[in-house]
Amino acid sequence: MNINKKNEEYYYPVNEQATIIEKTLESYGIKARVVEIDKLPDKSTLHKLEIQVGTVISDIEKRKRELALALASSTGKIEIQA
Repeated sequence: MNINKKNEEYYYPVNEQATIIEKTLESYGIKARVVEIDKLPDKSTLHKLEIQVGTVISDIEKRKRELALALASSTGKIEIQA
């Protein structure tokens, strides 16, 4: 994986972010695939997931901290919307 440095912040390229999200969720038994990535005006990134039928959204919600750590989120914040 490549980590880029920009304005003293480290971040993963968006294509690698998708892999990190999928593998992190999979390690908790959640099957999901990133189907779209959008860069937002506030410099955040929106990752849209396709999840397996029967997956409970709250199971993904419970993993926000793990996702933030895996992505090395500078704010430590991950927002989940359904």
